[in-house]
Amino acid sequence: MIVLLGTNVFFSYLLTPGEQRTITQVVEACFTIDVNLLALLELLEEIITTVQSSPYLRDRIPDDAVEELIALLQTIPIIPNPLEQELSAYVRDPDDDD
Repeated sequence: MIVLLGTNVFFSYLLTPGEQRTITQVVEACFTIDVNLLALLELLEEIITTVQSSPYLRDRIPDDAVEELIALLQTIPIIPNPLEQELSAYVRDPDDDD
């Protein structure tokens, strides 16, 4: 199974360290041999910049947790460039297409 997770999934994971919640189980399952997790290069950059620029996240997520997640994500296949073609909207709210 090939899986691509969004940044909000990783933020939820980082905000609940060590807790056996569904989000923790989902993210940890994605790093098993049965799952091919992919990551966009933009995803790594967005995680770092969003945590650094958001006082809420910066106060709740330790730097070493972000660094550990980024290091872990760098061990999986990284897709360097997003699709550059124009895609049609998929949902009613255009903001959700980003």
